[in-house]
Amino acid sequence: MNTGVDLVDVGEVADALEHFGERYLRRIHRAEELTGHDGRSPARRAQHFAGRFAAKEAVFKALHYPSDRALPWTDIQIISTPGGWPGVVLHDRARGWATSQGISQVELSITHDRTMAMAFAVAV
Repeated sequence: MNTGVDLVDVGEVADALEHFGERYLRRIHRAEELTGHDGRSPARRAQHFAGRFAAKEAVFKALHYPSDRALPWTDIQIISTPGGWPGVVLHDRARGWATSQGISQVELSITHDRTMAMAFAVAV
């Protein structure tokens, strides 16, 4: 079992959204992760995506993926489960790495407020 945690400044994500918009989001998130968030206020949208970015970082750390090898952010998908809890779906290189390491699932928790977002992941 491996763990990972990450903390993200919501203001930095808000700045990236303002300056780079959808290009920033598409670099980090899969198309499925971007649907249904357009109606949120800019502040709530920044909080949401800061939490999701922290989650991807936490999952990357929990996977113990080699830091000297590239892993596209889109290989880690953060979902909302039917019960509303965050979940993880691994794709491509992330899935291959997890399988090679005997990791069968990744558990995730995300929290945020107006200024910071944090996520904690456990790879089992």
